[in-house]
Amino acid sequence: MLNRRIIHRASLWLLALLTFIASDSVVRAQFRGVKPVPDKAKKSAPKTSISIDLLADRFASGINSQRWGAEFRKYGITVRIRQPLLDDKPEVTERMRGRLRFVKAVGTLKRDGSIQFPDRTFRLSDSAKIKEWLTELTV
Repeated sequence: MLNRRIIHRASLWLLALLTFIASDSVVRAQFRGVKPVPDKAKKSAPKTSISIDLLADRFASGINSQRWGAEFRKYGITVRIRQPLLDDKPEVTERMRGRLRFVKAVGTLKRDGSIQFPDRTFRLSDSAKIKEWLTELTV
């Protein structure tokens, strides 16, 4: 009985060791050729999160709201479309919390389907301009 227990434990340890070695070699194979990021570069670039609020004027259509939501989802950004509150106005703000950077862009969804931010106006056909602007906000 004691020998069976010892053999069972030894086989479990061997199985665990083989699993670790196999997973380690898979991870090494996946990252072969990937250069490590220097510590200085890791520390200098904060992680940026972008959120967008669109203030729908009372004549804006629901179809345009859905189209803009789909457009920003292509870039991994969620959009909240809502009615403006008392003191809402288009603006782009930035907050830092430790190594995280939060950028919030508030724009206006117009009747013609365009969106307007403090310094820019976009139409649904301006995909390249939107992507460039989002890149600017990230940096």
